[in-house]
Amino acid sequence: MNLPKPKYGHHLGSIDDFVTGDKKQLLHDLVQEAKSEALTGFIGGPPCPDFSVAGKNKGSDGDNGVLTRVYVDSIVQNQPDFFLFENVKGLWRTVKHRAFYDEMK
Repeated sequence: MNLPKPKYGHHLGSIDDFVTGDKKQLLHDLVQEAKSEALTGFIGGPPCPDFSVAGKNKGSDGDNGVLTRVYVDSIVQNQPDFFLFENVKGLWRTVKHRAFYDEMK
C-alpha cells in the first residue's frame, strides 16, 4: 500500500512542559510537521482514579482529574486530524462529572 511508517513518541517529564512550559511550541511544531506527511491523532482521556467511585469521585478537582482539561486544551491548540477521547464509566454516570464532560464538549 506504500504507506509511511507510523511515528510514535513519548515524554517522561511533566505534561506541563508541553502545555505551558518551554516545549509548548515544540509540540505544536511536531504536530504541524506530522500533519504535512500523514494523518495525525491524539489518543487519551480522563484518568480513571478521579472519575470513579474507587477514586472518591474527585473528578476534575482531583490530582489527576485536572489532566482532562489539559488534554482537551492540547487538542484545541494543536488541531490534530483526529482524536480519541476514551470514556470512563463514572464520567457519564455521575451528575457532577457529566456536567464537566458537557463543559469539555
